[in-house]
Amino acid sequence: MDTDIKKTTNTSYPVSILVPVYNVSRYVERCAVSLFEQTFERIEFVFVDDCSPDDSIAILNEVAERYPERKPHIKLIRHSSNRGIGASRNTLLENASGDYLMWVDSDDFIEKNAVAFMLEHAQKNVADLLTSESYYIYYSNTQKNKYSQKSSACPFEYLADLSKRSSRAALWGTLSKRELWSVHAIRIPEGINYGEDYFCTVCLFVLAGKIHIVDFPFYFYSRENTASYTTGRKTENHFKSISLLFDNLEDFFVKRGEVEKYNRFLSTARVLELGSLLLHTSRYLRKKYARKLTLLDLEKASEDSVFSSWQSFMLRQIVSGHFFFSDILLFSAKVLRRVMGINF
Repeated sequence: MDTDIKKTTNTSYPVSILVPVYNVSRYVERCAVSLFEQTFERIEFVFVDDCSPDDSIAILNEVAERYPERKPHIKLIRHSSNRGIGASRNTLLENASGDYLMWVDSDDFIEKNAVAFMLEHAQKNVADLLTSESYYIYYSNTQKNKYSQKSSACPFEYLADLSKRSSRAALWGTLSKRELWSVHAIRIPEGINYGEDYFCTVCLFVLAGKIHIVDFPFYFYSRENTASYTTGRKTENHFKSISLLFDNLEDFFVKRGEVEKYNRFLSTARVLELGSLLLHTSRYLRKKYARKLTLLDLEKASEDSVFSSWQSFMLRQIVSGHFFFSDILLFSAKVLRRVMGINF
């Protein structure tokens, strides 16, 4: 058995909040406080410790002591070895018992009335999946920016927007029925530790019977954590995860007999995600993975305005094997972005 459940209860819960924990000692207190101070009472809190190397769990336990009324409703599961975010999310799913699931990353936090608001609207609208129209990107204690996204209750329209990043693929900012996950056996494929919520979000939107959208920016997504897997320069594991992601998404649509219907989404989204990695990685990995894309791929993606003109130009140099020239272009773009605030 790979888990050690610290707290258990037989209480029935309308909502389970699911939180993976790894190397977040600077942020986990803020996260836990926002969870334990929810205005809604009947919440199950499930945390997974993926062998965090810092004192994140000690801090989490200390915060839990301040909320004795919440302690009987906390589960803390420990992996016996570090298995990655994909496996952590699967463990959270396996140990959740609430009617609805809310995902919160341990370096983020939520509004105090988030659960009450989202649950009320999910029940009132008999929704399998509830997603927020807007969300916050949280930079520091003094700055927060509200970001709006295109959201559609139509899976085809949602995925078309997702392939251009005008809608988001994230489990955070959503509330979903646990039954939706269990009936369709939605799990994160082994080996996907970047874009793992992309896979699940696509599955949820396609499989949900009813989707409801609200304009309630309850989630504060942190960009402060430079150790996060989603920030910083991209490694080989990012490329491997993205390749596995689209292989599994294609299998998902093939099994449903819908691969032709969603083929444009798959091809456009794949070019966008791989191209973005090539623009934010080392020269060695650019040379190694440039062959994953072709000039024809870029030409087709340009029809959907996936990249800016400058990004498309840089990617054409990379895909064509002009690595020395592309290195100069990327370095120049980085300098202009930092010094002059110009985005490309």
